[in-house]
Amino acid sequence: MDKLNALKMFVANALAGRGVLHTPLWSVVPYLADGRLVRLMAGYEIDPDSFGPHITCGLSQPPSSDGQSAGVHRLCQRFFE
Repeated sequence: MDKLNALKMFVANALAGRGVLHTPLWSVVPYLADGRLVRLMAGYEIDPDSFGPHITCGLSQPPSSDGQSAGVHRLCQRFFE
């Protein structure tokens, strides 16, 4: 699997609520703009590499209404603030 396909898979997983994503900023700009993902650790600057500036982000809302997913989501949001 090449790096771009792997990156697409990681973004898809974050959009599905399956974790926090550390990724090049350009790969998630549309999802940050429409509110599906939110920036985490905003005060932490990550040095750019050949892919450009990076960002750490996660799902803006819990992936489902079940209590466990919502609880994990709140915990992650608090941890990364």
